[in-house]
Amino acid sequence: MLDEDGAFRARVAEGLEEQDLDRASWLFLTRPDGWEDEFELLEEAAASRWEDERASREEQRAQRRVEQLTETVRRLRSELDELSATLAEAERAAATERSARLTMERERQELAERVDELTAERAETVRSLKETEAIAHARLEELREVRGQLSGMLEGRATPPADDVAGPTGPAEPEPDVPPAEPPPPAWPGVEPAAVSRSVAAAADAARSLADALGELARSLLPEDTPGGSTGRSSGEVAAPPAGPDTGGARPAPAEPPARPPRRTPLRLRQGLTEDSPDGLEQLLATPGVVTIVDGYNVSQEGWPALDATGQRDALLSGLGGLRARTGGEVHVVFDGDAEGGRPSVTARLPVRVHFSPAELEADDVILDMVRELPTDVPVVVVSSDRRVADGARRLGANAVRSRHLLTLLGR
Repeated sequence: MLDEDGAFRARVAEGLEEQDLDRASWLFLTRPDGWEDEFELLEEAAASRWEDERASREEQRAQRRVEQLTETVRRLRSELDELSATLAEAERAAATERSARLTMERERQELAERVDELTAERAETVRSLKETEAIAHARLEELREVRGQLSGMLEGRATPPADDVAGPTGPAEPEPDVPPAEPPPPAWPGVEPAAVSRSVAAAADAARSLADALGELARSLLPEDTPGGSTGRSSGEVAAPPAGPDTGGARPAPAEPPARPPRRTPLRLRQGLTEDSPDGLEQLLATPGVVTIVDGYNVSQEGWPALDATGQRDALLSGLGGLRARTGGEVHVVFDGDAEGGRPSVTARLPVRVHFSPAELEADDVILDMVRELPTDVPVVVVSSDRRVADGARRLGANAVRSRHLLTLLGR
């Protein structure tokens, strides 16, 4: 309407001066000649200014966005540097761990090889000891045989003739003139008593030397901290007969060994310990001369139930080998044989003595027979949770310990 009503525009312009309005508004109200061209130019200039302002605002917003993105990039770069440093540290730690693991694996392999070497040396030493024991036993048997023969010869020479028993009762009657009687034949035709005496003395000296050597060998097989390892005798050591006074050749016969007690007596533990406990069992196993009999499957099935029979046997024998090396006692393990009484395979080395029951017997019977056949002066420890085995062993004077206490000592 303002654009079409010229009178109205004139009345509005009457009270205004050009300086009261901008140039475009004044031209629109007064509309002098050529005002449309100038108005269009002014309108274009205004549009250009508005566009410049809008571009400036957009530029400012873009600048602020660039600054924000720059700060974000800086922060992300800092985090990336930290992560890179952490990754480098983790890689160094992993390399160190791999190096340490390889070193430990190499040391473990060396130790395993050393253990194998020591086990082989020990087995060779045990074989040598058994051979020496067999030789000693043969020598002692020979010595006993010679001693018996010598005793018989001495008894035969010491018996006086019957005529010399009664003394003369009156004046001696003249004997008839008869040729002198020949001397009686020796007790051992063709054997000189002096030579026999020298042989017996030499055999006694050899027996003493052999007994001393066996004792030293038995003590050298025990660890230094084992009772009896340095000064005590091992269970298989042969005591040398005491040296008697020098009689100029024949030595007195060795003294008879002391008689064994009629019944085995269980070992007594120090105060505060009971035999049916891990500590009590460890003290029993460290007793000099003790013989330990283990109910094989009774222990292995409780300790390694997830393994098959072969794995159980190998695990038990391996653990007992370490325990025997620590305590030094003699250890026997009895397993049930197969249906034909054969010996199942044992893949591990045998650090202890292993027995398999025949087809007609259970391992329980073999264990009790072994306890019964051992000399009564030998202390015996039976490890089994089987009530029949434990009660039977106690009746025979042995100490009986449940299987779980042995497994505790083996680290199970």
